[in-house]
Amino acid sequence: MYNLPIKMQDGNINLKGFGTTEYVARWIQGEDMGDGGIDKPTAPYVQVVWVYRAIRLLANSAKMLPIRISKEGDREAIIESGKAHAWWNQDKKSARELINQTVGHKQLTGECHWIYEGSGANTSIGFILGRHQIKLKLNGNKTEIQFWIIKDGKKDLKILPDELVSDIDWSPYNKWRGASPLDAGALAISQDYQASRHNEKNLQNNAEPSGMLSTDQEIDPEDAKEIQRFWNENHSGNKNRGKVGITWGGLKWQQTASSMRDMLFDKLKMMSANEIVSGVFGIPPVMVGINKDSNYGFAEAGRKIFWADVMPPIIADFSEMATEFTTKNIQPGVEVWLDLRASQVFSEMQQERYKLLQPLLDSGVTLNDVNEKLQLGFNENEWGDESWISQSMVPRRFILEQEFANE
Repeated sequence: MYNLPIKMQDGNINLKGFGTTEYVARWIQGEDMGDGGIDKPTAPYVQVVWVYRAIRLLANSAKMLPIRISKEGDREAIIESGKAHAWWNQDKKSARELINQTVGHKQLTGECHWIYEGSGANTSIGFILGRHQIKLKLNGNKTEIQFWIIKDGKKDLKILPDELVSDIDWSPYNKWRGASPLDAGALAISQDYQASRHNEKNLQNNAEPSGMLSTDQEIDPEDAKEIQRFWNENHSGNKNRGKVGITWGGLKWQQTASSMRDMLFDKLKMMSANEIVSGVFGIPPVMVGINKDSNYGFAEAGRKIFWADVMPPIIADFSEMATEFTTKNIQPGVEVWLDLRASQVFSEMQQERYKLLQPLLDSGVTLNDVNEKLQLGFNENEWGDESWISQSMVPRRFILEQEFANE
């Protein structure tokens, strides 16, 4: 259905083997991999743990929700047969992967594009792309998109606007491209990355402060470089732990004390972690393991905020893409959506609303009013507009009419 394995495009990003064992080993050792070295992260999803945790949480939460097909404009009219139902249910594993990659691209880059081929029931999604994996070409007047451009190997492929479905976040700086959450969080992400590299370098040096070799004698610059190389090679890092160092020619080893700035790195990392998770992605930190000392009530509040405030817009974005794709290619007049009601937290919140039902009815509020205000999902009926006396379970107006009749 999705032409799996899905063709993942590198676009303008030269990954240079990123993610391979050899690359990671060299990167951890501090080599300049041609991707900015230790100055900044160039692939935050695999370089900064809190970006990874946030994206995985959002994508995994979305892909576990069931896909529903209903009549357009009426989500209660569920469709369980027909072309759209057959297309979305022929391979549920691929459907979950489609959700996974769509949410991931959108949250990382501010855009997601589905490029499809074929028609009707034979339509397949060949590419799922983020902002950096696809370019656009405007018309001569720069008033609309003429075509999109992607790379397939060494070839440029031109994609017409009606050959793809896109979800693009609004940006005040570029009406055609989306604003990535990572752009807003670039400083916090860079801080976390550099703090991690700083700590890693300290561990490589036995977690000991750095130092210097000093002498009162004049040393030739080339000799100084050779002495520094010899000392680093033989007396720094875990592999040289326990070795006896020997100085000569009047050289003296002086250890540099740790600065207050060095000792505050853990606090700085926690601050940047909170900013990345809650500031950039809007996720309560407790959902990704931050604030581990929080009590049960705090954790429960975080879960509810996540499902009530964070996930609904993400789910709505995917549902709009799925509906547009389906109505253009598979079956018109339908709506495809992720059912948030299937989440455990939604069920728990619904149960809490039900607990409010009887007290409100006892206080004289009509059932239809309660149903509307609490969004209980009941069908409206005529007697639901009556206010009832709980003890005798008769309409209150009957009691009032009887009292007036006795006067």
